[in-house]
Amino acid sequence: MQKHYESHENTYSDPFGTHSSNNDEQRKKMKQIVKAIIETQLTDRQKEIMILHYVDGMTMSEIGQLLGISKMSVSRRVRAATKRINKIKKIFKSVTL
Repeated sequence: MQKHYESHENTYSDPFGTHSSNNDEQRKKMKQIVKAIIETQLTDRQKEIMILHYVDGMTMSEIGQLLGISKMSVSRRVRAATKRINKIKKIFKSVTL
């Protein structure tokens, strides 16, 4: 069975501030970094929830119902994934940009 996030391979929105860079090249590089972080550093469940929330626009309640978990559990996973993405993004920013 295909995971929901796999069907959205190239459609990440910008919940992590990749548009805040001053020029297009930095913005493009940061988008690539965030995409790589999402693909390699998040659990399958975190990826799935992030795609459902940020790409598909589902509420945390809707995601919880779809996946059979509580809204609080969805919220915790979004928060943990966002924190991880931002932490790694900050490291990349200080080293590469």
